[in-house]
Amino acid sequence: KLQLLVQRFYPQDKRLFPLYEMVMDKGKRMLFHVGTGPVGNEFVGIENFRKLLDRYPELPANVAHLGGYEYKEFMDLLNDHPNLYLDTAFTFLPISPVMSSISTKDLEDSMHRIVYGSDFPNLIFPREEEMEFLLRLGLSDDFYSKVFWENGMRLIEIHSG
Repeated sequence: KLQLLVQRFYPQDKRLFPLYEMVMDKGKRMLFHVGTGPVGNEFVGIENFRKLLDRYPELPANVAHLGGYEYKEFMDLLNDHPNLYLDTAFTFLPISPVMSSISTKDLEDSMHRIVYGSDFPNLIFPREEEMEFLLRLGLSDDFYSKVFWENGMRLIEIHSG
């Protein structure tokens, strides 16, 4: 887990290349806090993460908080990066701006690559609030099955062998 805002380095820092290569060689995943929400600095954001994926397009990675506040931009990366997933942690809450920048169609289109809880769902609000927010969106049963269960199980199966 890399929390770039706090740890203060770029995801594309060459000193991390051996780590990324080891993660791929061992069939593991990384979790990145790389979005600009709730605050950002020079180390986070979609452009820095794109630079990392330009070098390691197959890197198995989860982006915490759906890449907030650059939700749509991170979703747009999914088509070109088959090992990239977006995590819902601390994203679907009444105070969140998530639905002002993405649509329910965006969520449905990305359902195979969104996972609930790879980063602890949140520390401040009860998990139920996040789940209830998602359920109130009225998405398909397939979406909820994939996000709450199937996608996480698939990642466990892929990386436990």
